[in-house]
Amino acid sequence: MDMAELTFGRGALASAQMAATYVAVPVDEWERMLDLLERLEKRLEPEDKWLTTEEACDMLGIKRTAWRVWRRRFGIEVGRRVLVRRSELEKLMKRRNLNTGRVEM
Repeated sequence: MDMAELTFGRGALASAQMAATYVAVPVDEWERMLDLLERLEKRLEPEDKWLTTEEACDMLGIKRTAWRVWRRRFGIEVGRRVLVRRSELEKLMKRRNLNTGRVEM
């Protein structure tokens, strides 16, 4: 028989087995673990792909002329080759409640 069973009985033993376990970790080691977890989380996020003008227009359902207006009006960040991050368009679509189909200006 286990010493815990002798002292506490079977019901108390089950409760003791379910008790939380605590571990002491030095602060610098804890911060290192958090840093590793954050880097791992970033690797698991989908890549924010740069889209061409054509891909952006297709995603939004607009023409190239409207795209130029939208870029200025909504402050869409674009690259040197007039590439746009997919996340920028997704944010715009959420703000404007755009789902699918053509969007009229």
